[in-house]
Amino acid sequence: MKRFLQSTCVVLGLASGGQVGSALAADAQDHFEIGGLLALSGPLGILGEDARRGMDLAIEERGGKVLGVPVDIQWEDTESKPQVAVQKATRVLAKGVQFVVGSVGSGETLAIMKVTGARQVPMIVPLSTDPSITAANRNEYTFRTAPSGDSLTEVVIAYLKELKPKKIYGIASDYGVARASWNQVKAELGHDVEIVGEDFPSLGAQDFSVIVNKIANSGADVVFVGTGGSDSVAFMKQAAEIGLKDKMKLIGPNLVDSTLAKAVGDGSLGVLSAVRYDFTIDNPADQAFVALYRKKYDRYPSQLAGDAYDGLRWWLKTVDATGSWDKAVWMAAFRTSKWPESIIGLREMRACDNQSQNPGFIAEVDKGEPPQPDYVMKIVRSFKADAIATKCP
Repeated sequence: MKRFLQSTCVVLGLASGGQVGSALAADAQDHFEIGGLLALSGPLGILGEDARRGMDLAIEERGGKVLGVPVDIQWEDTESKPQVAVQKATRVLAKGVQFVVGSVGSGETLAIMKVTGARQVPMIVPLSTDPSITAANRNEYTFRTAPSGDSLTEVVIAYLKELKPKKIYGIASDYGVARASWNQVKAELGHDVEIVGEDFPSLGAQDFSVIVNKIANSGADVVFVGTGGSDSVAFMKQAAEIGLKDKMKLIGPNLVDSTLAKAVGDGSLGVLSAVRYDFTIDNPADQAFVALYRKKYDRYPSQLAGDAYDGLRWWLKTVDATGSWDKAVWMAAFRTSKWPESIIGLREMRACDNQSQNPGFIAEVDKGEPPQPDYVMKIVRSFKADAIATKCP
């Protein structure tokens, strides 16, 4: 089991030498600069806007300060494109940011983390779910507070094992994390359920009519849908046009949240999805967050708004608690940190791969009751973190 030890040695050396205070004095700045890299346009733009709202609130909640100085977050639009994400990452790094946070699409995040890793700048990943971010392509400077895609898929698999479908059809956008998710379902359920078809539409596809008709005629009683963002909206709308969800269950690891359900309308009712967060989670931390979010934005938070808020809040509190401007000290502290103040329940960072271990949920789109939004995610099943955990790489 590989562990990232370099930063830990640095922080222990500083502590034993009593030099944390001198590091703070030597490196302190007038502002705490953050590079915010999110898809604010393109297929994932609708999700990026939600995430930005959550992270802005996490900073504002702290009085806009970290280590006693004002926070300045420089937002850049990655346009849902990895090449653009690299250009924007290079731009913010040239300005001397303390760390980078982003992005929505896993392809963007994988591209960005190569740049931040080479520059030895921490990167916080509260959104992207490609397993390789904290596995095959991991580096010691990248920390993911979002669940890994394979753990989200494990939530779906665990639920399907309880549901016991006889026939399943798979659709996954044609990129790595979505294909891997569907392959994981087939590997774990293939002996117990008949795979009656599969399709891999391109990312950004808006015409699912042919695929929807194939699914309708397949005899499936469950459809695994590995799409996200505007692709999910288009799929659910076209599936609703022929009443697909009335014939079979639609479920996926990132298929729908309250924001996407609103974009779809009644066609989303009854659709199931693994969710990382929902505003209906009943604990004091979440209730406080929802109240703050509603006061600022006059709306309820989506799952990405909640996950982005919680992940950045965790990291900023850890940084502040070190009292140091030394990035190695921050990383060593975060690598073994726990987050009991989380809005979803206890989170723990795993030192072997810088991957947070989080509880998981299956939720169903339902009608909201005033003052809730028109469409809400009703949690129908919860799973503890250890029940859906994957092995260290």
